[in-house]
Amino acid sequence: MDQECIRDLAAAVECGNQRLLLPYAQALWQTDQHQQAIEALEAFGISPFDVQCARLLVEYYEYHYCSQMHQEAAPADGQEANDDDIRRHRAYLFNLRLALADHGDVPSLFYLLESLQPRLIKSLVAAMESDHDIDDPPDDSVVHARTLLPLLEKAALEGDPSAVAGAAAIYRQMYLDTRSTSGHRPPKVAASLASRIADKYRLFVALAAKLDDAACVFDWAELLLADRQKNGLQMQQALDSFVKSGELGNFRGYLRAASLLQDGTITVPGGAGDRQVLELCYRAAQKGSTAPTLKEIGDGYRHTADAELALAVRCYKEGADGGCPNSMAALGDCLWGGVGAATDRSRAVELWERSTGLGSMAADDCSNRAPQLLVCFWKGYGCARDPEKARALWQRLASSLGVSASEEQMLDAIDLIEGQLL
Repeated sequence: MDQECIRDLAAAVECGNQRLLLPYAQALWQTDQHQQAIEALEAFGISPFDVQCARLLVEYYEYHYCSQMHQEAAPADGQEANDDDIRRHRAYLFNLRLALADHGDVPSLFYLLESLQPRLIKSLVAAMESDHDIDDPPDDSVVHARTLLPLLEKAALEGDPSAVAGAAAIYRQMYLDTRSTSGHRPPKVAASLASRIADKYRLFVALAAKLDDAACVFDWAELLLADRQKNGLQMQQALDSFVKSGELGNFRGYLRAASLLQDGTITVPGGAGDRQVLELCYRAAQKGSTAPTLKEIGDGYRHTADAELALAVRCYKEGADGGCPNSMAALGDCLWGGVGAATDRSRAVELWERSTGLGSMAADDCSNRAPQLLVCFWKGYGCARDPEKARALWQRLASSLGVSASEEQMLDAIDLIEGQLL
């Protein structure tokens, strides 16, 4: 943009055309007139306050003064002035972001809260504690926290999803902090503070749960369980909330629901069967849980009263596809014997080879299928007969078992294992 256009924009802005302030400031900035762009935004975009202008001013001001604000060293005779400049720039930006937050700009609010790290939670607790007598005057972080906390609550209560989730997360940490440090406060102060924070925690967790925040749905379920006056309906709501948390991506929800059903803390009409508990664990594994493993869940299905063999094979297959040697070995066992799936001995041998290669020859290693492979290689079951491969495998197996590696001993072992395998 040429200078004549910029002059026209300047004239229009000076005549009160607020809509052209942003294009004018941007034009100045793009032509490297940084200071003039900042001055224009300060002169016409702050009083009356314009959120878009203030956001742009923050961006420009931070960029323009970045080298000064992050300068770590300066000549000794100019150090004091430089430190004063840094403090002034930081205070200006803080107040500008605070004004933005006060006008509902949630990103600015979160930026300010983040600036209090790593003392954020303690500063917020101290800000709430300030209604009581405090020996030491509050420091700047507490003063800032006292200003920011109501703004966060206001944005959350007005329905901003990120503010709701942020308030819930912050009050959760404050709740935990007051519980762990209650012994350091006078009893009345501790009780009052804990009660106020617990009430706020419940409020914002409930709001976040309604917005389907997975972590807060889980926390809400825990709060329902912790209620001393809970009834059967609340217990069912807690169970449903844990499951919902899992559906939203938090595998802990599925595992918590499974645990509560398994130990009888929560009962359901007709009773919770093993299959219901296993299905919850399986869903948790689908969401990334590694305990219990898919192999363990598959074993559970395989040994239920109704022997859900197809579901066991499903778990083994998914575990094998994920690279789990124990699952590979178990899936190979099922395919070898036609348990829960069509018999496929060739595929079984392939899986046993992979699982044994990834595991060890130890007798207690669940992935070890070296004895079965020894028979298959020697006899040609599920694969081409390969005596040399069998002898090489026997050398390793005999060494791990601490027995003779002679061929005679190998043939005796093959006779014994073959009877169990077929």
